Amino acid sequence: MSDQIVHRVSRENALFALVTALPNVLPSFIDLPWAVGEFATDTAFLTMNQIRMALLLAAAYDNPVGYMEQKIEIGVIAAGAFGWRAIARELVGKIPLGGGLIPKAAVAFAGTYVVGLGLEKANRTGAGYLNWKSARLMPARSPRQRSCARTCSAYRETV
Repeated sequence: MSDQIVHRVSRENALFALVTALPNVLPSFIDLPWAVGEFATDTAFLTMNQIRMALLLAAAYDNPVGYMEQKIEIGVIAAGAFGWRAIARELVGKIPLGGGLIPKAAVAFAGTYVVGLGLEKANRTGAGYLNWKSARLMPARSPRQRSCARTCSAYRETV
C-alpha cells in the first residue's frame, strides 16, 4: 500500500514538472503566463503533494494524521523543497534549448520518491521525529544513551 502511494505521488510530481517546463521547449507569445506560473507554482504544488503523501502514509500505518500531529515532517518537507528546486534549476540551466525538460521531471520524481521512502520507513519503524515523545519511555541501554536521555529529559522539563 505505501509503495503505491509513494509511486503514485512521485509520478504525479514528475508529470507536473514536465508539463510546467514545456514552455521552455515550445516558446511562443503565450509563454509569459506559464513562466510566472512555473516559477511559483511548481515548487508549491510539488511540496503540497509531498505533504499529502506524508498524511496518506501516516494514515496507512495508523499513525496520528494532521498538520499539528505531523508538523515536524511537514517542516522537513518544506525545507527540503528549496534544495530539490535548486538541484532542478541547476540541471535545467546546464542543458541548452529546453533539453532540461527530462532532468527537471526526473528530479521531481527522485525527490518525491526519496522523501516518500524516508516517510515510509519512519512510519513503519516508528523511528525518527515521529515518536519523539515516546522515546523517553524506552529504556536506554548504553551509558551514552542514558546520558543523552537525562539531557533530553532535563531539557523537556525546562521547556
